[in-house]
Amino acid sequence: MEWLTIILLIISFFYYGNVNLPHTAVLGEKIIATSTIPALHLLPLGPIKASTDTPTIAAKSFLAIDLTSDFQLAGEQADQVRSIASISKLLTALVFLDHNPGWDKQYTLTKADERAGQKPDLFGGDKLTVKDLFFAMLVGSDNNATVALSHATGLSDAAFAQAMNDKAKAIGMTQANFVEPTGLDARNQASARDVYHLAQTAFDLPTISNATRQPDYTLMTAAGKQVVIKSTDHFTGSFGLDKDIKLLGGKTGSLDEAGYCFVGWFSCHGHDIMTIVLGTDSNDARFSQTQKLLTWLNASYKWN
Repeated sequence: MEWLTIILLIISFFYYGNVNLPHTAVLGEKIIATSTIPALHLLPLGPIKASTDTPTIAAKSFLAIDLTSDFQLAGEQADQVRSIASISKLLTALVFLDHNPGWDKQYTLTKADERAGQKPDLFGGDKLTVKDLFFAMLVGSDNNATVALSHATGLSDAAFAQAMNDKAKAIGMTQANFVEPTGLDARNQASARDVYHLAQTAFDLPTISNATRQPDYTLMTAAGKQVVIKSTDHFTGSFGLDKDIKLLGGKTGSLDEAGYCFVGWFSCHGHDIMTIVLGTDSNDARFSQTQKLLTWLNASYKWN
């Protein structure tokens, strides 16, 4: 009966097409030779590499994936676990959305929400909506807003960190670990491949991807103080992309232990691509190396 199954499978392959499969295929627990067995014509085709060169990207690790086919286009040290700094905030956003107390809920920042790091936009005593905290986190990567947002859920710090790890595991981040929501702690770690799974999940939600595309965000505190928050993502403003490349979502991160990092979702000449660069050596480098990678991808691949 098993040989009959194999014969029928071979006949069906010949019927549908004439593209050779790899040299072996597993059928049940048996390994059969397939050097003369054609593949199904109906299988989806991914991008085809048109050159033999590899990109030279100045980053500790990087990864580029075609989102339509889930095909890895380029990568180096993509499974190396590293600190990812404020890219952690994409996971914070996902956990927050699972525990959102309501976008219009008012929250007053306290000393418990204040963190060191880059110059903050918000301070203890500022009263604003949860929605404003969410945008301050994703547009300006504001650490005080991020901690306040986690506290607005009603979860303790320990419970929020556990929720982050549970969410990371659920979305396929197999090597990740998180201890707090901002990314200021270098123990927030993941591989570039983990970051791909995180960004793919996060940017699939317009609530998150739309926020990350904003070049700035203006909010008004309950006391009438206007605050203009500038994006940390230069692709939303001054750092121009090629005319056929469009930013669909992005998040920066930087820390001494992490270097300068960026994950971006792009429409690149009509194709959705995710790029991750971790551990570049300057703020500008994370953008210039991302652009270099996108340029290389466009020159090196053809899409069906």
